[in-house]
Amino acid sequence: MSNTEIKIGVICPLDDEYDACTEILGLQNESELSGRIISERKENNIEVYAVKAGVGEINCSSTTQLVIDKFNTDFVIDAGVAGSLTKDLDVLDMVCAEHSYEYDPCSGKELGKIPSD
Repeated sequence: MSNTEIKIGVICPLDDEYDACTEILGLQNESELSGRIISERKENNIEVYAVKAGVGEINCSSTTQLVIDKFNTDFVIDAGVAGSLTKDLDVLDMVCAEHSYEYDPCSGKELGKIPSD
């Protein structure tokens, strides 16, 4: 039985994001899991896993489910790039959403509000 109290998964769509996460967080032990590259770090009561997901909502959502299933994570963070509709944000700002919406650019339809809690 592990003494780990917190498990965090970081989903990285692009190589640049994955490389930055592994460097900044000091992740090691790179391996492959279900065709995806993953690095990890375990220190004190925290485990962090960064996974190279690939681009697109299907790759990111399937990687998120993989991380939840395999590591039983408490938190999942998307280290991806997103656009903004405000000039109040700068590059490298962190955004924690209260609500999120899914919009399918192919159909032009809003798929619904996803509650944050």
